Amino acid sequence: MRQLYIMFCFSDTFGGGQSYVNTKVKWLEKRNWDVIIFSAVEDFSNKLESPWDALRKYRCYRSEMFNHSPEYCGKRLTNRTLDWMQNAIGTSYGKVVIESHTDFFAEWGELLAKRIRAKHICYLLDEKLELYGAKEFLYYKYLRGEVAGIAPSSLKRLFDGYIEISEDKKYVLRASHEESVKEVENEQLNKLEKEDYTVAYMGRSKQYCANIVQGIKSFAQRHNDKTIQFVIMGKINDLSVLQNINNIRVVELGFLNPIPKAFFTKVDAVIAGAGCATIAANNGAYTIVADAASCLASGVLGYTVQTTLFSERQGTPFENELENVLVRKLYDKQVCQFHVMSEVDKSFQKHFDFINASAKQLDYFDFDVNPQNNIPLRGKRDIYNRFRYIVLPDITWECMKKQRKWQCNERK
Repeated sequence: MRQLYIMFCFSDTFGGGQSYVNTKVKWLEKRNWDVIIFSAVEDFSNKLESPWDALRKYRCYRSEMFNHSPEYCGKRLTNRTLDWMQNAIGTSYGKVVIESHTDFFAEWGELLAKRIRAKHICYLLDEKLELYGAKEFLYYKYLRGEVAGIAPSSLKRLFDGYIEISEDKKYVLRASHEESVKEVENEQLNKLEKEDYTVAYMGRSKQYCANIVQGIKSFAQRHNDKTIQFVIMGKINDLSVLQNINNIRVVELGFLNPIPKAFFTKVDAVIAGAGCATIAANNGAYTIVADAASCLASGVLGYTVQTTLFSERQGTPFENELENVLVRKLYDKQVCQFHVMSEVDKSFQKHFDFINASAKQLDYFDFDVNPQNNIPLRGKRDIYNRFRYIVLPDITWECMKKQRKWQCNERK
């Protein structure tokens, strides 16, 4: 009996979540699972190759549609998208499991699961857990034992103000990933010059990046007699506030996988959140944790804070933590107390234990009876107009076929 594991996720960017997906795909394939990934993108013209080796083959299953709730798209466009996914999957599988990572992904995953009679679990990797109206749907999944988070407080935060979460049903799964740091050479890294202070950011562009960039600027202005080198491993969309600051040098390394081990010897401190913060701290870097809830620094991992998610500490500006690490050197004589060793097999087996312990009978949320998003008509029209080429029957499938063929050719 052929088995298929489907994941709805962001797969082309750099971050802890993507590292987890990359690792899980390899783990599943070694155990004779076929894998399909449906990934959200904002721009199909992006031809950059995914930094994750196991995920490059799945780029032809990207769609802008997954950036939106199906309810935004209307039934006609939603059904066309479901037809496209069902056509990609085929009918030769005896067992299908779907895993989705955000609220919008979860809605698409539920609709697809209903279509093909698959088991669907919602594994929410979002650091903020800010939902756009899907709590009734996710509570339905919670009652079926089909929703889990990445931290003990995840579900409590998810349903805050909606329902109380039982202590024995705070479903938590670890998003384990293989060691992504290796002894490899990198020409850009070799050219990195020594400056007075070298601060790195690791990760994709997130909501706290504006505060990080502002923190780098403020720190540089405090120490205008020093040169601050700001190294970005990943992406920050807006660096405009650093322009015309004479003592800041910005170096953009892009998405590196594997991460050269020498990177952590070249920098004086790393700013990162979630999985990237774990990687940095485990490789000996002073790691300032970027908190997704406050968009501020929650502390220095292993010294003043022991978690990369949902810290109870009051956030502080990033420039203050940089001052503590680089200038005041508060932690130079202390021992880092944070270390996590990835146990991939054990972790992913717990994922399947969670799936097997969930409701046995397949059943699905009815979005027609219980709409989850209060969407104005104009919003629906905007989405329809943006994607109307998909629903025109005379060109729909030809466009999709050409699009997929073009993307697959780009990978060769």
